[in-house]
Amino acid sequence: MVRLFVSSLARKPEHRRARDSQHAPILERLALKKLCWLPEDPRLKTVSDSSEAVKWIQGYEPDCSDQRAQKNKILEACDGNPDILIRSFLPGHITASALVISEDLSMVLLHHHAKLNRWLQFGGHCDGDGNLAYSALRECQEESGISDLWIFPRVIDVDIHVIPPIKEEPEHQHLDVRFIVFGNKTQKPCVSSESNEVRWFDIEKVDSLDTDGSVLRLVKKAQSFPWKKTMEQMGSV
Repeated sequence: MVRLFVSSLARKPEHRRARDSQHAPILERLALKKLCWLPEDPRLKTVSDSSEAVKWIQGYEPDCSDQRAQKNKILEACDGNPDILIRSFLPGHITASALVISEDLSMVLLHHHAKLNRWLQFGGHCDGDGNLAYSALRECQEESGISDLWIFPRVIDVDIHVIPPIKEEPEHQHLDVRFIVFGNKTQKPCVSSESNEVRWFDIEKVDSLDTDGSVLRLVKKAQSFPWKKTMEQMGSV
């Protein structure tokens, strides 16, 4: 008769397994942070050079033909136009935005835009700053009132859209370069002059809001991105 013995080293005691399971979310959060730039990261600084913005856009890897076309259009608009980061540059200028999601990917922080009257991600004008990740994170902090946010330093999406005429501003295009920003869903946001309201939403219910397709696209990208695989590849887990 053959007897199989399981080494005591191969099995963790029940209390050890329970403890590890309890700590797993904390460990994953710490690993996720290693992928991101935190507010105090020295790389988050103003770079007054449009060529820096071009580098961010060139590094974006589109996942479909429409995104490739929009990326190419934005790069074409940058060519020979060093003022494209300035909000007064027409017919359109580069903007930076980010979808703020909770660390466990269960919640999304959006604001009801005061001028456009829709639930949107945070973002806005770069005002000459070519460091698009810094511009996006800064907009998220200012418009949400939450300073402890961290940005994944990789362009996740691009979107060219028309801004209707508002007061003295003529109709123009925003060449929006988009990122993912993480935050703690227990933090309470504040409402700035840019918003009617700021609120955390269940990520599965965003499609029921008065928003637009590009926001839903951002949500899907955040959900489908291989975060754990990326953390493992970078040795964060």
